[in-house]
Amino acid sequence: MPSALRPHGPNELYAVDRSAVPPVADPSRRYAVLVPAVDADGNETAGVRAPMVAAPLGTYTGWNTRSPGQGHGALHEFSGSPLPFAATEDERLITGDPRPSVGKRYGDSAAYVARIRVAAEDLAARRLLLQEDIERAVAAAANRSAPRHRFGQNRTPTESA
Repeated sequence: MPSALRPHGPNELYAVDRSAVPPVADPSRRYAVLVPAVDADGNETAGVRAPMVAAPLGTYTGWNTRSPGQGHGALHEFSGSPLPFAATEDERLITGDPRPSVGKRYGDSAAYVARIRVAAEDLAARRLLLQEDIERAVAAAANRSAPRHRFGQNRTPTESA
């Protein structure tokens, strides 16, 4: 992920005196900002790991950085960003990405889908995923390259954008 813009650090959170009008932040009273541990790929290790995190195609951050001119490098929201792995080892070497490529990790699509199935079955065995969702996870993995949204100009007048 050498080209990924990483945040300078967590945004500082201050205690706020809400009895004042308007409320006033007190920089001398800061909250501790804690972040979860991550694995070698940069994915969080805490909590329940969804199948697509247990068999990742990239790093899934829990943060976004602000764009240039808008607090560049500071954190923005917490909806997260995907940072995909290189498809091949050649691509990984060219980009300088330290994370193994998708090809090196899984070999082919069938092996990737099999890893997703194992991860989903493990969650179901631990009662953290419904049995019926195993096949949904597998189908999504098998169809991972399909577009997720409809784009284009050929909508009928009754279709919304």
